Amino acid sequence: MSREQWKRWQRRRKKGRDTRNLIVGLASNDPAQRYASELVLLELGPEGVSLLLSELDLMGNLFRNLPASLGWTVAVGCVLNYLWLLQGGPAAAAFLPGIAVLGMLTWQLRRNRNATARLLAQVEDRRIVGPLTEALDYGDAVTRDAARRCLLRLLPQLTPADAFKLETRHRRRLNRVLGSEDEPLILAVLQALPRIGDSSSIAAVQHLKRHTRVRKIRRVATECLPLLMLRIEELQISGTLLRPSSEADASPEMLLRPVTSDPDYESRDLLHTILHEG
Repeated sequence: MSREQWKRWQRRRKKGRDTRNLIVGLASNDPAQRYASELVLLELGPEGVSLLLSELDLMGNLFRNLPASLGWTVAVGCVLNYLWLLQGGPAAAAFLPGIAVLGMLTWQLRRNRNATARLLAQVEDRRIVGPLTEALDYGDAVTRDAARRCLLRLLPQLTPADAFKLETRHRRRLNRVLGSEDEPLILAVLQALPRIGDSSSIAAVQHLKRHTRVRKIRRVATECLPLLMLRIEELQISGTLLRPSSEADASPEMLLRPVTSDPDYESRDLLHTILHEG
């Protein structure tokens, strides 16, 4: 491993440790510690929320695979205990305390995950919409639900200034929502598109308008489409106005021409003429 790879690994390890500490703080029963962790999360912004969501999803996947692992552990322990009894040894139940400790740790991690997810669903920061759209594809149901509930609240609050914080993959995920069966989230996306949408959303809105069987969604999509087209037209006009002119390659001699006369001299001569005629 090279020095640069080692440094990157150390940075990732530190980020993971800081994120886990943040989860513990957000799930704390101490209001002061919880408030301090909330301030840290607010300061980290979208990057911190993205790391937090990834860590929650990782914990959820661990919980999903844990019952099978725990079952195998108990089964192996019972087999070893039986073999030990066949050899005439006393009943060995030393593995039971370990299983109890593992169960307590699992309960604590699950509690921290659920508490953090509930808190994350209440965050009032429009900058985190991008990471929240990515979390809709996570494998952990609790993390997905927290991201969804937060999007339901934040999407209608977005302004045109927030559009520049969304990347192409975020817009693509929002367009995929329009093809889902999640009616509340579809309506939230349709409310936001006239302010944050671009040309990539037109086909999704048109398809939704033609094929949806929900009357309310069809009505909102019908209202959204002309507003979205108007926004796209305004973006195109703005891009045209900001485009450099064809004279951008003009030589400095054409752009900055030297003054061939002395303006002060001309002013003094004109004043002298007027006084002389008077």
